[in-house]
Amino acid sequence: MTDPLSLPQSGEEALKQLIDRGLSQESPDDPTSYCKLLQVLFEHCILKPLVSTNFPSATIVEQVRLTLTILQRQTTARPELLSCSTTSVESGVPLYKWIIPRLIYAAYRYENATYEDDLAMDGMDLCDELLAAASEVISVLCQDLDNETGTSYARGSMKATLALRKVKEYCEGKFIHSDESI
Repeated sequence: MTDPLSLPQSGEEALKQLIDRGLSQESPDDPTSYCKLLQVLFEHCILKPLVSTNFPSATIVEQVRLTLTILQRQTTARPELLSCSTTSVESGVPLYKWIIPRLIYAAYRYENATYEDDLAMDGMDLCDELLAAASEVISVLCQDLDNETGTSYARGSMKATLALRKVKEYCEGKFIHSDESI
């Protein structure tokens, strides 16, 4: 799989190609490249539109839904993607720590946005879909993987509880005690 950030196209064409790649059923040889793909899609299809003047347009609604579908498909097929290190400024943070707070933040923003009449239901549905996606990520974290290595004793719901504790600590250090935004 080629690096999703090195696509020659720009704008909508590059996003469409990334979405198509994410929706494909191919199994990534390198989970890190899919982690990067998920991050790029999430940033461009979910986070950036939150500050758009035409938020949420029908195109944005479709891109959010496709991105959530990709997240669900890829993490269900390859749960280890959630443990891959992110490639953003805060390199080395596991994807689950990076994505859960952003899913919740996006849901909050969609719920509190002023919607035009014809998109009001789509906006509320997106809020529910974003929260469901956060729940699904937590559910995947509960799975005991056959190929797990290390000395961790955590399994099942205890594993998710420990992961959520790490998310809480990450959020406290990243967002509460600093001026950084999501």
